[in-house]
Amino acid sequence: MTKKTELKAESRGRPAVLPDAAVIYITGPNTKTILQSGSDRRALINRIVDLGGRVTVQELNESFGYDVRPLLLALQRQGWLGTSSKKAMPLPRRTKAMLAS
Repeated sequence: MTKKTELKAESRGRPAVLPDAAVIYITGPNTKTILQSGSDRRALINRIVDLGGRVTVQELNESFGYDVRPLLLALQRQGWLGTSSKKAMPLPRRTKAMLAS
């Protein structure tokens, strides 16, 4: 079997789905990329910060006026965002190393 046929046989499964009630929060220290200042992804992160750091997918969609799920999923894969099902849970703790930077 050649390498090309092995890659074609690989199954990726179904893409992730974010429901309207999913809560999105920022997990910046684990990021794999740097966001450009004028990008849609940076605007999304800035809006989450402006809305208090913890926001539902529905609130973001209403804020932007269109569905932002593809951007959210991309930011989640890159380590920028985390998701939860409850908005009332506490924010992730900030360590001393995070405060120093």
